[in-house]
Amino acid sequence: MQPADKLTQSKIDLTLSGEKTQDEIKLEQSGDIDALQRYRRNVVHQIEYPYTGRALELLRIEQDLRSTVQEEQTLAKKPETTCSWPIYRNDVQAELQALNKRYWLLERQWWKVRNSFVEGPLIRAFDLWRSHPLWYMHRILVEDCVRRGGCCSRSCGCCVDRKIDKTRQLGAGHCMVLCGCCHRARGFELTKKEKMELLTDFHIVNDGSLYRLRINRVSIWGLSLDSHDSPFDMIVIPPGCEKVVLKEQMAKGKAEQVDETFILIDEEENEEVGASGY
Repeated sequence: MQPADKLTQSKIDLTLSGEKTQDEIKLEQSGDIDALQRYRRNVVHQIEYPYTGRALELLRIEQDLRSTVQEEQTLAKKPETTCSWPIYRNDVQAELQALNKRYWLLERQWWKVRNSFVEGPLIRAFDLWRSHPLWYMHRILVEDCVRRGGCCSRSCGCCVDRKIDKTRQLGAGHCMVLCGCCHRARGFELTKKEKMELLTDFHIVNDGSLYRLRINRVSIWGLSLDSHDSPFDMIVIPPGCEKVVLKEQMAKGKAEQVDETFILIDEEENEEVGASGY
């Protein structure tokens, strides 16, 4: 067997496809998360990486998961009696069971698509960004929810914390057409045609519009144009919703922003986060 030191002197490249380059390692060590995510995204787009279709499919499934959770919550608030064990009408119970099955199937679709991502910069970028439990409260996504008249435009705090079960965590996020809180706030029913128009205008992940490109870029990479702040520093809480966010929730998210070779927050900064509640 040829000694390892002789192998290093040969012209054979021992790097596996998708492994970190020296540039990526240096960016990790620098702690510049924006530059690191931008680098990873550019690598993916330059090497004709099979990215677009799978990533968009993942976002589509996430929208279906959110819609399912929000519909479940709306139906769950309609028990016939108000006691510790709510009793639902048979038709409502049947709908809840159907929604439970839908979520179960969608959750497995999500993992199937997520596991189809080729090992490399896409997975590293996606996992880093999604390591924060409130990644979807990125300023751009919050502004989008506000402009659509979603819960971020009010002080209800539903988007920050929908009070969903741990088994529904993939359904966390901003308002879909079936959000019960939005329905109560607007005070009127939408026709089936109007609901479809809203879905077409705001929830088609692959329509190629500049609007969707912006939303998709933030959702996958945490990146926004003309901003070089860390994506994690772009996570915001709408005015009036601060009390909804537990200190432990935000502190936990900050503490978990670790990407193998470096920690994004030191102990002194962590104390400040815990003290402020953000």
